[in-house]
Amino acid sequence: MNESNMETNEANLHIDKDIDNAIEIDETTAETISHNTEESATGDKESFVDKMKSRFKTAPKADLETEKIEALIEEKNELNDRFVRLFAEFDNFKKRTAKERIDLIYSASSDVIKQLLPINDDFERAVKTLEPTEDKRPFEGFLLIQSKLKTLLEANSVKEININKGDDYNPDFAEAITQIDAGVELQGKVVDIVTKGYQQGDKIVRFAKVVIGNTSE
Repeated sequence: MNESNMETNEANLHIDKDIDNAIEIDETTAETISHNTEESATGDKESFVDKMKSRFKTAPKADLETEKIEALIEEKNELNDRFVRLFAEFDNFKKRTAKERIDLIYSASSDVIKQLLPINDDFERAVKTLEPTEDKRPFEGFLLIQSKLKTLLEANSVKEININKGDDYNPDFAEAITQIDAGVELQGKVVDIVTKGYQQGDKIVRFAKVVIGNTSE
């Protein structure tokens, strides 16, 4: 009886040892599997992060270069537009100042020219009425003075307004001092020129004085 119990106890001790060994083996295996799984997961995570870093290192760099190029192109276009506007403004300024300078010169000399025009009228009337004598020197001297006066007027851009008999009456260049009955053909037209008109550049210095035709009833 006692021997049987002893054998039974020994058998139980072997079983308990085997169970403990099996448990140790399972724990070691589980630790190994867990460690390997963690390493694998960590390795995959690190590999994924490295891939993303390398991708973001290259893509933003290309985008940055593109943005720089676009910014430079936009800046160039703005500078070009500014240059064109400034050039146009400067060109307009030159034209405006040149016109103002010419107008100033004309306005400064217009008063003197207005006083010279009646003298020129007298010379022209005198030339029409005078007859050369045997001694032509006085008459030639008279023509020389008239020529110098005309040259002076031309040097100051003064020229005669071109109006002829039979032209349509234009109040922009002539002043009608009277109307006469001249028939239907000359209605509203220049019948006679009493005083010639003159202009300095585009500015009227003196309007021509004319007679225009009026249809008789």
